[in-house]
Amino acid sequence: MQQWERGNIDFDTDIREYLPDGFLTKLQYEDEKITMLNLMNHNAGFQESYYENQMCSEDDLFDSLEEAVKSCECYQAYHVGEYTAYSNWSSALAAYIVERVSRENYVDYVHENIFEQC
Repeated sequence: MQQWERGNIDFDTDIREYLPDGFLTKLQYEDEKITMLNLMNHNAGFQESYYENQMCSEDDLFDSLEEAVKSCECYQAYHVGEYTAYSNWSSALAAYIVERVSRENYVDYVHENIFEQC
């Protein structure tokens, strides 16, 4: 919401505008626009799955949010807006978009703009 308030995110814009080219590779419905509102409302159509990194050692952790989101990309099982299903991956993707538009590491962004503001 802060990035929307700052004019860095438009809720009607396809999220692919905020991502590197070819970032999303498992879209079944490539012609359908996915917005930040779809990610926030968990209705972008992504099928949540169990990730290998949920039970890993510290040496196996991802080095960046971008690497984690790319490595754990969910399959788009449903049309955008068809179903509402909680998706950790969609939340992580939204966080990565915040990281890109703010040009700040997401952990640092949250610390400075949320935790220090309370």
